Amino acid sequence: GDGEPAIELLDPLCPACKAFDERLGTSSLRKRLDLKAVLFPLDPACNWMVTEALHPGACAVSEAMLCAAGLSGTKDQEAAHEVLVLAFKNQEKLRELAAKDDNAIRSKIESQFPRVKGCLGGTQVKSKLTKSLRWAVANAIPVLTPQLFVGNARMCDEDTDLGLEFTLSNMLSKQG
Repeated sequence: GDGEPAIELLDPLCPACKAFDERLGTSSLRKRLDLKAVLFPLDPACNWMVTEALHPGACAVSEAMLCAAGLSGTKDQEAAHEVLVLAFKNQEKLRELAAKDDNAIRSKIESQFPRVKGCLGGTQVKSKLTKSLRWAVANAIPVLTPQLFVGNARMCDEDTDLGLEFTLSNMLSKQG
């Protein structure tokens, strides 16, 4: 796409990620970014860098996003985004459900997105998610979400909050 390559590192069940995504979405600068999401669930069920389940169920939802997008061929980003939107809307419920029973959150996702059946929880999607986590390791990414990278620069955590517009415009002008 057009625009500056950017990566949004996110956990679909992380409240700060939801807030950040909303701020980014309403930012006038959003359209200047060619934004890709990299999944980074803070959930030890799939993320070995995390010791406690900060966001139980985040692995299941991340898998669902990858399954919805399709594991081979052309990616259906729209479908992955639908899963994310639903996860953002129901974060608390999904975390509570997963904390009690990981199978319950998976069944709930499958009932809402039937096309992920047969893919969710499978070896293919698990290895795809592991690749995403390995990318984070290879790039020495801090274990926290959300994070935004524009070109090769990482936005400071405090700026993903109120300073978003200002910092992003500075980052974009440096890239240009």
